[in-house]
Amino acid sequence: MSRGFSRRDFLKTVVVSAGAVKAASILGCGGDGGGTPTPDAPPATQVSFPQSVASGDPRPDSIVLWTRAETSPAGDVTLTLEVATDAAFANLVTLTPNQIPANASADGCVRVKVTGLTAGTRYYYRFRRGTTVVSPVGRCKTAAAATADVQVRFAFLSCQDYIGRYYNTLVELLDAAHDDLDFVVHLGDYVYETTGDPQFQQGSGRRFTFTDQAGAEQLGSGQSVYYSAKSLSNYRQLYKVYRSDPTLQKVHEKFAFIDIWDDHEFTDDCWQDAINYSDGVKDEHDPERRRNSEQAFFEFQPIALDVETAGGALSLGRDALFPNTKLYRDFRFGKHLHLLLTDYRSFRPDHPIPEDGFPGKVVMTQDQTLAVLTADHNGDANAAQMELAMGLFANYINLDDAAFAAHKQALLLALQAAYLAGGAAAARANTLAAAAAQGNVDVKVLNAILPGMAVDPAGKPRGISYAAMGKSGLFGLLGSRYLVIKRTYDLWAAFRKAASAASDNAYGPTQSTWLAGRLDQNPDATWKVLADSVSLTSLILDLSPFGGVLPPSIPATAYYLNVDQWDGFPAGRKDLFAALRAKNAVIISGDIHAAYFTDYGADLDGNRIVELTGPGVSSGSFAQLLRNTAKGIQGVDETLVNIVVSSLDAFMPQAFPALKYANSDTNGVVVVTLDGTQLAGRCTMLAPDEVLTDQTGSAGLPAKFFRKTATVMKVAGKNGPAAVT
Repeated sequence: MSRGFSRRDFLKTVVVSAGAVKAASILGCGGDGGGTPTPDAPPATQVSFPQSVASGDPRPDSIVLWTRAETSPAGDVTLTLEVATDAAFANLVTLTPNQIPANASADGCVRVKVTGLTAGTRYYYRFRRGTTVVSPVGRCKTAAAATADVQVRFAFLSCQDYIGRYYNTLVELLDAAHDDLDFVVHLGDYVYETTGDPQFQQGSGRRFTFTDQAGAEQLGSGQSVYYSAKSLSNYRQLYKVYRSDPTLQKVHEKFAFIDIWDDHEFTDDCWQDAINYSDGVKDEHDPERRRNSEQAFFEFQPIALDVETAGGALSLGRDALFPNTKLYRDFRFGKHLHLLLTDYRSFRPDHPIPEDGFPGKVVMTQDQTLAVLTADHNGDANAAQMELAMGLFANYINLDDAAFAAHKQALLLALQAAYLAGGAAAARANTLAAAAAQGNVDVKVLNAILPGMAVDPAGKPRGISYAAMGKSGLFGLLGSRYLVIKRTYDLWAAFRKAASAASDNAYGPTQSTWLAGRLDQNPDATWKVLADSVSLTSLILDLSPFGGVLPPSIPATAYYLNVDQWDGFPAGRKDLFAALRAKNAVIISGDIHAAYFTDYGADLDGNRIVELTGPGVSSGSFAQLLRNTAKGIQGVDETLVNIVVSSLDAFMPQAFPALKYANSDTNGVVVVTLDGTQLAGRCTMLAPDEVLTDQTGSAGLPAKFFRKTATVMKVAGKNGPAAVT
């Protein structure tokens, strides 16, 4: 071989996993030829590779290779793997044995981990069935050795909805200027579990129907019926359909991927095994559905978990899935990059304001509220008292006081009827009503439900209720996951965290311990980059200027737009920021379908965090989602909504000055280039309408891209301020 590979210096181990269940270990060695091809498949068995090939999880000495063999008739087949150091496959690395089972039990998916490779080296690979059936050729690059002083270039992506849209934004990665990318990070929402959600999947392009429709969940009604994946077959079909896209296939063929998931690989706005389709009308915990989604994810993604590398043999059975999955992991690329990938969804608690939360529930008494307010005012009790007297806080009574016995019984009966009318089953309606009609209750909410038994709020203590944080309905996402009053919510978050640190920790204790330990590793790496599927940037909308035109149900104050993301855990985020700032970390994130550059500023020691939030590849933009959500708020003028949303990117930096660039109505990808002195994140964007028709072969498409770049200089080990150009 021209590069001098031999049996002595190129002993390798290939570890094979047929999908995510069974594994075998294969030893191989380098040689000068490709070995003897396996005989052709019997004529009765037709084999193809409809999802092409992919590679992932590059390390200095290993790579994961993937394909899916589709057979007719369906059954098990054996593939031959070929790996070479050249595109012509003249310099083959012979694997002995090199026969890879592709089993029908794993839908024909194969993951192969090849170890013993050379750092910083490009390899080519393909799969064969006999001598005539050959997969497309893929290429990949191993990570540079930790001592290598080399530039690192990678792209990061998220949110690639297939329904109604096309992957025109990915064309940016296929031009000559990006041919040298080392890898691609996918931050989640690789697939979307629904086939046409009217909230965000409306477009003029692609559609598909689940083959196993009986195994899916029907959502919507009338002309707006659509389906969500539920069975293993459903989730597998999502990956097969999405991976059929020719542009996505080309990106996989060119670059190794490093994947994490967000919510739509399971269900929208999920946490652990909980689904949110009914907005609290039903208890939607479904661990088997969660495991179905995870099994398909690991079958179709070129991933090797840490538990799969122990002892050199892959082994990932159903018992290794939820609640035992550990997707978080880290990578080293040369002297300059330590990349840490986190899992925001699998261990986080419920949305702090639950969708089925009774708006009148008081979560902080007057004494508790005053204590947190006083601390927030640096111990100034008078300032705390003055703020408590303002209109954001709730007057409340204790329904368990004998004086309010009649109110308690009347509220119980009224809520039982209301929960039933809202769609809850009788047993659930009774349980929710009984929990709500006790303890401290917001007088304003009580009076709205029982106007004939109105309680005078004068002189009643003040605290914080769900209604004081923006929740108005018995069921629903407004005031629970979206559009939450910032001031009262922040106070409650501080109170929650003081009572239990886990209540405001989206990573969970085990992952947080792992992250703290890994942040201390690789201290010689120039850049620590934390990859989170969900943005940590605060998205705040201050409606104070609109006080005269807002309905009474919407106070003219500052709101968190989306507390499904890290704004939902502001106290826990402070702890995370303290750890990241000490390491001068850079954050890359997605989920929100918008492009944001955020510079959180330097502390007294000059340490600084910078965040790059990338837009969706093809998903409907954040601005579009806000417009659709606002249509469901009774009494809100649509013209006002359009004015606010169109000005959103000007309003948000005023409320959150750390936000240096905002584009909430775009699609795109981000390419990061870093070395010993500088990190530059270049976001290439398209207008959202440009993904509704297939333009991947259009010569005019590149002219439609527009770009913004955030640059951070490293000085004496610390991050400088982000410069946006």
